[in-house]
Parts: sequence; structure tokens; C-alpha cells
Amino acid sequence: GLRTMDVLRNSVDLIESRHGVRIDIHNLPMDDVKTCQMLADGFTKGVFQSDSSGICKLIKEIAPKNMFDCVPIVALYRPGPLESGMVDTYLACRHGRQEAKPFYPTIFKITEDTYHQFLYQEQIMQASQVLSGFSVGEADELRKAIGKKDAEKLAKLRAKFVAGAQKQNPSDPKVGEIANDLYSKIEFFGRYCFNKAHSAAYGLIMYQTAYLKANYPAEYMCCLLSTVIGKEDQFISYLRETKRMGIHV
Repeated sequence: GLRTMDVLRNSVDLIESRHGVRIDIHNLPMDDVKTCQMLADGFTKGVFQSDSSGICKLIKEIAPKNMFDCVPIVALYRPGPLESGMVDTYLACRHGRQEAKPFYPTIFKITEDTYHQFLYQEQIMQASQVLSGFSVGEADELRKAIGKKDAEKLAKLRAKFVAGAQKQNPSDPKVGEIANDLYSKIEFFGRYCFNKAHSAAYGLIMYQTAYLKANYPAEYMCCLLSTVIGKEDQFISYLRETKRMGIHV
């Protein structure tokens, strides 16, 4: 149901008809310099999900170096992460102003990409499986309980989480205490967690549209404008951006 799918398809067709090059939108270079520089400079108008000044500011602060850096943007730019301080911590760790501290050695890899913060629901599910031996079903039960703020269910799962961690790591006398503390963090951050599959899908589309805008600006803006005819505010906004880019309309 995304209008952006039309923009991508039409742009690829127009680029081929004008330049004789068929862009494989599903096999783009993941670290295109022009694309990443454009995003880091804040020229995000017309890029998927990136029109607002707020997300533009976040993209500039993150300064993506590749497509994979676009994935967390979708999960971070929401009221919960912004208000809880999660975004500030993420940026401080990303740019070396703050040390990212892992929760426990066995789940290091699970949270490494997000500077040891629980940003995605899948991370909570994976951590409960690896640290506490939860089944896939139990991990999903935990995800649901956090989302619904089910106090009774969360209390039961806490006991299971701590006991499971002690069973999985019998040589560590402090693991029960660590697991209990970690569960509290999971409960808190879980309220702000986002689905990584959704974030990855939208992050990829963000990158694809940015790639076309950076590398084939006239064709991309032409197709973008063509999909918002009749939507006055959007049309005027994208028209201004097209003229700013030095493209004659």
C-alpha cells in the first residue's frame, strides 16, 4: 500500500529510458558515498519517511555510513525512545562520547549493533532464549506481556527468567542478581521497543529512495512529484526541493 513503491518502479523505468541503465533496486551498493553524504548533510526531503525536520535532525546526528545505519532510525524516531533518553544514549555511544556497556557476555552479540540497548523486540526475545533458556513461545509470551503491561504475567516470567539464567550459567554465582536487574531493564525498555523486521524493511526503502535521489535526482524527483499531483502541500514542498537542487521544472 505504499505510494513509494510506484516512485521506485517508475524511477527505475525512467532512468533506463533516459540513460540506458537498468538499476537493480534490490542490489544497490550498501555504502554508496553520495547517498550517505546527502543523508548526513540533511537533504532528506522526498526520502521515504524522512520529510519532517525532527527525523532529518536525527539522520544528520546519526550520519549513516551505509544502509544498515538507516534501520535503527525508524525504531528510534518515536516518542518513547526520544522521551526516555534512549536516543541520546545511542548517539553518545555511536560517536564515542559514552562507553557502550554490555549486559552479560552471552548476549553481547544480540545488543552489540544497538550499543547494548534493547531497541528491538527481537533482541528481548533472543536474550531471553540465550540467557535464560526460554523457548521461542516463551520469548514471544514475554514480548506480549511487556506490550500489554501485564503485571501478573511479568512477575511470573521474571521468576522463570532468573531461574533460567541460573540454570544456564551455573558457574556464575552472580548471574541471578544480574538477570533480575536485566529483567527490570527489559521491562522498562521493552515498552519502547520496536519490531526489527519492520524497521529493516522501512530502513531499506529509506536507503533506496535516498540512493535514487542522490544519484539520479531529476528522474527521482520527477517520479516523486508525479505521485503527489493534487496533494498541494506535499507537491509544493517537493517542488521547492527540486528547485533547490538546481533542477528545472
